[in-house]
Amino acid sequence: MQITIDEFVEVESPKRLICCSMTKNFHWLRISKGHTPANFKNRVDFTLREFDYLYIDTESKDAILAMFEGAVSHVPFNFGKGSD
Repeated sequence: MQITIDEFVEVESPKRLICCSMTKNFHWLRISKGHTPANFKNRVDFTLREFDYLYIDTESKDAILAMFEGAVSHVPFNFGKGSD
């Protein structure tokens, strides 16, 4: 399965976080611009189409998810199965 950025362009709410697990230890987070928690703004890798993108470790991901007030979607990585 392959996921493209365009699948997540349309959002239902102004606060949206999409968590895509790349491995067991690293994740891409896509957060509506302006809603990235203040203490993680320096971790933003780039901004594209009004969203901040962060490539972070699991501990940071968990901290951001605990602080985020908005819609959260998860795209899990199929650990141990690879991709088709």
